[in-house]
Amino acid sequence: MLENRFAPGGYKIERLLGTGGTARVYLARGTHDNRLTALKTVITSDSANLEQFRKLARRELQLIGNLKYHGIVRVFDFRDDPDYPYLKLEYCPEATLDTLPRIESIDCLKNLLSSIAINLHFLYKARLFHGDLKPHNIFLTHDLSEYSGDRLIYSKISDFSLALKAGENRSDRLGLGTVGYMAPETIDSGALDHRSDIFAFGVIAYRLATGQHPFMENESDPVRINGAVKESCPPSPSEIIRAIPKPLSDLIMAMLEKDPGGRPSDGFEICRKLESIDCQYPYRKAIRPKNILELMPDSYAENLPGNEIFAFASPVIKRLTELAGDDHIRLRNVLELYFTRGLLNWTDGRMELSADSDKMFLPKRLFRQDRADFHGLPYSRKKRIILAAVCGGRKEAESVDITNPDEAADYLTAPLLRYAAENISSATWRRFADKIADRASLKYKNYQIAAPLYLKAGNLEKAYTATIDASNELINDNKYDTAFEILRRLKELCRQHGDIRKLRVVLMQIADIEKMIGETIRAEKSYNEIIELYKDSPPDKLLAETHKDLGDLYRMKQDYEKGLKALHQAEELYTGLDDHLQLSHTLNNIGNLLAIKSQYNDALVSYHKALGIQRRLKAAVAVASTLNNIGGMYYFKGRYMRALRVFKIALKIQREIGNAGEIARTLNNLGCAYQEVERFDEAQGCLDESLQLNRKIGSKREILYNLDSLTSVMFSAGNLKDSIKLIREGIALSHELSDKPLAAYFTTHLARVQKRMGYYGQAHDNFSKALELFSGIDDAYQESGCRAGLADLYSSLNMPDKARESLEALLRLAETASDKRTHIIHKIMLGSIEKDIRTIEEALCVAREIKATASINLAEMKLAGLLIADKNYEKAGSLLNRLSSIFVEDRSNLEIAEFYGIYGEYYKGLGDAKQAMTYYEKSLRLSSGHSLKPEMIDALGRIGAILITNKEYEAGYRNYRQAINLVKAIAEDIKDENIRTRFLSGEKIASMAGEVKKLGQILAQTKRAGLKSLP
Repeated sequence: MLENRFAPGGYKIERLLGTGGTARVYLARGTHDNRLTALKTVITSDSANLEQFRKLARRELQLIGNLKYHGIVRVFDFRDDPDYPYLKLEYCPEATLDTLPRIESIDCLKNLLSSIAINLHFLYKARLFHGDLKPHNIFLTHDLSEYSGDRLIYSKISDFSLALKAGENRSDRLGLGTVGYMAPETIDSGALDHRSDIFAFGVIAYRLATGQHPFMENESDPVRINGAVKESCPPSPSEIIRAIPKPLSDLIMAMLEKDPGGRPSDGFEICRKLESIDCQYPYRKAIRPKNILELMPDSYAENLPGNEIFAFASPVIKRLTELAGDDHIRLRNVLELYFTRGLLNWTDGRMELSADSDKMFLPKRLFRQDRADFHGLPYSRKKRIILAAVCGGRKEAESVDITNPDEAADYLTAPLLRYAAENISSATWRRFADKIADRASLKYKNYQIAAPLYLKAGNLEKAYTATIDASNELINDNKYDTAFEILRRLKELCRQHGDIRKLRVVLMQIADIEKMIGETIRAEKSYNEIIELYKDSPPDKLLAETHKDLGDLYRMKQDYEKGLKALHQAEELYTGLDDHLQLSHTLNNIGNLLAIKSQYNDALVSYHKALGIQRRLKAAVAVASTLNNIGGMYYFKGRYMRALRVFKIALKIQREIGNAGEIARTLNNLGCAYQEVERFDEAQGCLDESLQLNRKIGSKREILYNLDSLTSVMFSAGNLKDSIKLIREGIALSHELSDKPLAAYFTTHLARVQKRMGYYGQAHDNFSKALELFSGIDDAYQESGCRAGLADLYSSLNMPDKARESLEALLRLAETASDKRTHIIHKIMLGSIEKDIRTIEEALCVAREIKATASINLAEMKLAGLLIADKNYEKAGSLLNRLSSIFVEDRSNLEIAEFYGIYGEYYKGLGDAKQAMTYYEKSLRLSSGHSLKPEMIDALGRIGAILITNKEYEAGYRNYRQAINLVKAIAEDIKDENIRTRFLSGEKIASMAGEVKKLGQILAQTKRAGLKSLP
């Protein structure tokens, strides 16, 4: 027998540990080191079995041979003996899960499940799918009773021979898995990913909780078991064992969802859910930085930016590079220290550092090593390191030829540069700084290196020129923080030298940047500081420009009276200085403020004054700009067709001039006007062209404005999926440009899209983030959109009290801004929540008064829905007929799916089920096309109800089941347990769930009885 013949060299076989389908595992003791090891070898030595075993063993070594994580059974080596090849494995002395009975201790059960789930999260981050998860392949590492506390005790996953690496072909697998543990999608098509492992884990969890297999109880036929996995719904664990808490039972059932999208998103999510039901297992301590770093290449320091596991901000990455350089062992040691001290933690499935970058420290051992390495170098090399440190780094030193990029200067490491920068004297620093700055500025025109060095040396004349030039370069590169820092230092140097003229220019540069990025309070302070410096001094163009820019700032802050006062002061100064072109620009700004205040006639007077000056000066660019402003005024008045005509004239002039930036701006305006008249294709065409132009020009700020307009149009047109990528680009770009207002707008955009697509949890998070951003911004109109979206979300989450609270905040904003449009939205939403016909009729009256087309359509649609519920079919039908003529040709409008659903309810109320079904099916097609999960749920539920009324029970059950799966998908996205519970307790959802459960039980009984239809 093989047991007697298997005697690998260097080992003494102790005993047989177990036998599987193709292999035996033996306990062996090393004859040289006396260590215990598990050796896996073939059961029989025939050629077919040997070949199969070799493939499986090599595959397992290939997949996990380099992983040293405590939650998997390590694979050390494969020895390809001609007769008895074997795999050398880590020996696990404790039991596997298949030997355990039902776990009666709920605390032990939860902790054990959490220990397995975090292992699955590690595999997910390793982009590895096990594919054969079952009780036999999971080891305990301690006695089961020890899993009940809050100690970090691992479980271990073994046997990766059937695993799959992300990106590999399914054909690379050497089998599908074990019957009863394969997910439905694996049975159907061989598909495998981390969600398939979660299904198998759900089977294991069910068995541990109840002592029963969910699909194999009294069944051994593989075909029937696979059929049960795909079709049957087992009773929940809490129905079998009443002691099992319902949240734990629900979690296990969620893992067993047929639809992969309905399962928990990953192992970390399972751990977090277990934690929410008082699981004490410290899963956040299980996966250490060293485990994650093993999954990355040796050059992983370069991969930290944008890494999907380490959520590090740019300053943190920069500091880590200074501390560790490109030495991966140093980086591992630094991160391990932070992890051990609780500064590096797992949050939402990613590692985040709680310490600020300037408080990140180096372990003492590494500091002592750096000190010894630096002082052990020859003088010439130490000097070269100091020069590079003064420059700001090796790359900066190379740019001004302090060091040679082709030189093999291995000693110029980031840690030694950091050590030199932090330990050389101020006198040495200043001496080198002035010399290197001259070299950088005069020879290489590298002002970004020269400016901070001149500032450090205290040379005002040279620092002034270099810093202004450097700040302009930095602004163009959107590096505002760096620009602020060198300008702040220059401001202090000007004060030290008492140079008021230079100080004014520096303050103007600072104020303009602050205004550009939305720091309005700081900008106002800087502008006023400039004005104060002109006391007892004659006015000049800088003072006039300061008043003009201050007026524009007050416009941003919506303090229009102060804005007009500042602009009129600028107008007076430019008139006295005989600067006609700047005077015309100031008149344009005055017109803009008057237009916003709805003083349209006065605004037109100011615009035409500006236009007259510009035409006399033959300033075509300025003429087109003024026409843009006139078109904008008509846009604000709601005279969109007139605005379109003016914008088109401006665009024609801009195309003749050939200024791509102004063409892009005018196209953006045209797109917004087209949106208001609901000509979405033309709107998107203009905005797409504008965006492409700005991408070519490289103007990131104009790209932001384009993205804002374009994503708004795409939302209105129902292009939700396509808009998400652009919205995320807008969020990233607005943060890069430190533009809080646009960051708030884009975050609101994202939340609105996520809400419509049924990502309620993400939408809630983003609405909250947007409101936090709005708290530091004075923009009532945009904040109103955020408040309205949040109120709508709370209504959908079955949280009417929170919805009313948001609507009260919305009303306060509407009253503050005297904004009728916001009043309309408030009344429509309040009427919908309270089911108050009169409130929506009031909203409709105001919308018709100001000719707000989109609001009229929305109010009429909501009103029709309430009238149907009130059985006032005649009035509802009249509204729906009018809306039908608008919506019938416009399949892109996002609201049509809801409109068809309401029309279906109308026909159902009239007793015409066939016509109702037609509209419900239209609603389902459109909502599916736009990925509108909430509307899909409504449509499926309504279709299901009609089918059941028509005694088409199986079809009705399928529709209800699809609706419930969508409900679960929405619920899965909601991380807050209380919010999720409120959502799932809604009357509509509870009713559908009850129907599904009742019909499921009846259908199951019918099948068991062998009947073809329900009695």
